[in-house]
Amino acid sequence: MNLITILRQPWLIAATVVATSLSLATTPTPANGKAPGQPSPPHDVAAAAAVLMSASGPTDLASAPRGTPTVSLAEATERLFADEDRTELQAALDAAAPDVFAGIEYDGVNDIVTARFRGEVPPAAQTLLDRFPHPVRALNVQYSRKDLAAAAAKLAALNLEGVWVKPDPDDQQVAVAVLAGKEQLARDAADHLRLTVPIDINVWDPSGPGNEYGSCTSVNSCGWPHRSGTAAVNQATSAICSWGAAMRSSDGTYWAVTAGHCGALNENFRHGEQPLGPLRQGTTSEPGIDVARIRVDNAYWTNGGFGYLYDRSNPPTPTPLTDQMNTLNDVYVGQNLCQSAIHTSAAFSCGTLDDTVGADFFPVVSMDGCSGDSGGTWYSIISSTRRRAVGYHQGQGSGEPAESCHVRGYHSNFTFASDAKTYFSQNSAASFTIITR
Repeated sequence: MNLITILRQPWLIAATVVATSLSLATTPTPANGKAPGQPSPPHDVAAAAAVLMSASGPTDLASAPRGTPTVSLAEATERLFADEDRTELQAALDAAAPDVFAGIEYDGVNDIVTARFRGEVPPAAQTLLDRFPHPVRALNVQYSRKDLAAAAAKLAALNLEGVWVKPDPDDQQVAVAVLAGKEQLARDAADHLRLTVPIDINVWDPSGPGNEYGSCTSVNSCGWPHRSGTAAVNQATSAICSWGAAMRSSDGTYWAVTAGHCGALNENFRHGEQPLGPLRQGTTSEPGIDVARIRVDNAYWTNGGFGYLYDRSNPPTPTPLTDQMNTLNDVYVGQNLCQSAIHTSAAFSCGTLDDTVGADFFPVVSMDGCSGDSGGTWYSIISSTRRRAVGYHQGQGSGEPAESCHVRGYHSNFTFASDAKTYFSQNSAASFTIITR
């Protein structure tokens, strides 16, 4: 944690400074939730705030259910913009108590953060909780992140064919995905190692959802700069998916990113009438990872720039993508996430992170995407001007109909941005990072 971070987060300084900052008078908010002269929030901020304004899930602000407990738009927006406080708290607790810390969870409806620890809260961690300028509580759990990571590492070190392992601190277990017929192999290995943590074994179907097809007029023709949320057209199959946050490699080349199931090796992609280039690496063969990178050969795009989201409320003006997910400290259960894909709408664009290790190892968000959204960016809103790339859309939640689209109560799977970068970097001579502005 650097000096800039500390200065940006007053609660990380001295308790006296924090106490002083918390005692400052605030301007009362009118009953309509909008201060005098305050402009309307961007459409994604309004959509994300709507999730917090009602426990019923993503909804259009104008159709928020009546007779149910809600908060004002101003209060919901304030809770939303505290995302950076929460991720900074998680990183600080991880550094202060690495042996016992088990992550945080956010209840946006009641605006409370739950910090989980194995055993008693260490003094250094308790100090951070005491200084945190938002409601927070501590919860005792059986296993820390470190406990589960160590157990997962032992099992993964066996390099069992058809077996993938990931720690799952949110559910207090080690998650194991296996190919059909490998279940007993994984169980025997866990027994052999005498692992004492819960092991959750699930059979993974590597066939994937297949290519997605869709059409969209407003996002099919969008000139430079390259924007996440516009149509990614496979020239070989005519399949239409969505562009996600673009990357740059350490060798200086630029890469457009979409879902791995949207194309095959060496198939060329375009947007509108402008080609981008060939698919050079992609995967659907690893649980929790469904991404592909397309080398951008066209100077139209390389000269035009990357690192933007398509803004359907104002198409000519792109929204800068300012931050990117680097570690699990940048996400937490209950975090508001929004989608940038070809079928994203003002009413259906945001949900909450329900699980960091869900079906097939994919993280799960409470917003149902549509056919053609694959590859689009999931992002968090840090402030009115900052957006953090968190992942790439994969498809509908496990067990939900593939043809569903914006159905309330359904979910979506996606690939974490950190996992996508790691996959590309580990399977290439270069390293990869998301382009931000």
